[in-house]
Amino acid sequence: MGIFWKPKEGEKKGATVAVSTQPPPVPYVPPVIVASSSEDYTMFYSQLQDALEAANMPNVQDYMDLKKALQNMASLPMDEDTKFKAAFATMQTADVNAETFLESFDYYKHIVDGEKTKFDEAIQAALSDAVLDKQKNIEKMTKQNEDNAAEIKRLSDQISSNNQQITTLQVEVSTDNAKLEQKKSNFEAAYNKVQSEIDADLVKVQKHIGTLPPAPVARVPKSQPKKTTSKKEK
Repeated sequence: MGIFWKPKEGEKKGATVAVSTQPPPVPYVPPVIVASSSEDYTMFYSQLQDALEAANMPNVQDYMDLKKALQNMASLPMDEDTKFKAAFATMQTADVNAETFLESFDYYKHIVDGEKTKFDEAIQAALSDAVLDKQKNIEKMTKQNEDNAAEIKRLSDQISSNNQQITTLQVEVSTDNAKLEQKKSNFEAAYNKVQSEIDADLVKVQKHIGTLPPAPVARVPKSQPKKTTSKKEK
């Protein structure tokens, strides 16, 4: 605790010091600002992409298949319109279903929404565990200081100790809040990026591909009548 208090010049360690009849005010602790970092954003963006990949519907030509096809053509010297048409043409060879393909955009947006819900719940739990208990301790010890003001001489040691703990807890609460807010900000940035990518790709599909052809319908050949053999035939 030496960083918060040290004896004044001339005072001896352990010596009795006269105190006022009122408890000293709790010093103001400015909020701690955590420097912005892209590490959380990169991690969250990767986690969201992993969630999309894990939710990829097997044996169905959908948004993820289009996205992968476009990623594979990223280095090709082709404009965006050509890439989208080429990617969708490849999907057509695999009997892409137009309705399922368009519905998959909403499907994957819901997957990302689910990840956001889980993240929000984790943040709330972290706030409850790391911040709320400390905040309750601050309020409790501050109330003790107010109640003990009339007996300041007898309780001076307790009040001084409490004030030091309050200062420490305020620094910790400020730091914890700043870190959690930064994580939330980075997640929101990654979340908005993924959502905007999905929306942008849907707009591009509508722009570059236009009306999607229906899935081909398999035709069953008509049965032919069996040829009868006449007894007179040789």
